[in-house]
Amino acid sequence: FAAETAAEQLVRLARAEPGAFSLLATGPLTNLALALQLEPELPRLVDRVVIMGGAVTVPGNITAAAEANIFHDPEAAEAAFAAAWPVTLVGLDVTMTAWLGEAELARIEADSRPRGRFAWSILQHYVGFYHARYGIRGCALHDPAAAMLLLDPDLAEYSDWPVRVELSGDLTRGMTLADRRGVPEEQGVAGRPAIRVATRIDRDRVVDGFMDGLLR
Repeated sequence: FAAETAAEQLVRLARAEPGAFSLLATGPLTNLALALQLEPELPRLVDRVVIMGGAVTVPGNITAAAEANIFHDPEAAEAAFAAAWPVTLVGLDVTMTAWLGEAELARIEADSRPRGRFAWSILQHYVGFYHARYGIRGCALHDPAAAMLLLDPDLAEYSDWPVRVELSGDLTRGMTLADRRGVPEEQGVAGRPAIRVATRIDRDRVVDGFMDGLLR
């Protein structure tokens, strides 16, 4: 399969074992959108989709309105949100509260095993970024939080909202706009079905689970 693209591989695996696997997306959604073009029936072939991306009730990070993963390919995100599969959106609304703080960083720094040394070395750039931007020492567990919610959805609370992605605004391109009015589906955002949006996360359980997996 050396010449196979990521989108082609997704389609091949989904066709081979319909409903056997879920998708975890932790970057721009280009490959998901391409896979949907290759196989329009893909939504019925996968169990569920968990996406780390978006900022529904909070500001963005790459711009005031947009989260980075959505911003870097908003057209792909719009296609992924429009598809008829069970999507869970794990955005900055919850991942910024899944915070690896001073106490956790001290434990990682003190761990002398190879995994601890490696983790500490690669965390330096990430922690430095947050310190430079926000003036605090620590970092958000964006992708780990999304992965943990895929494995254990009970780690968070959710709301079901239709979500659109802004594609044309000069200041708002890449913004994830959720219709939170609670109106009937046909009156919502372009009549789009709702997706599951994480609105609150159990920070202690997520951080403790991350630390246990890293340092056990």
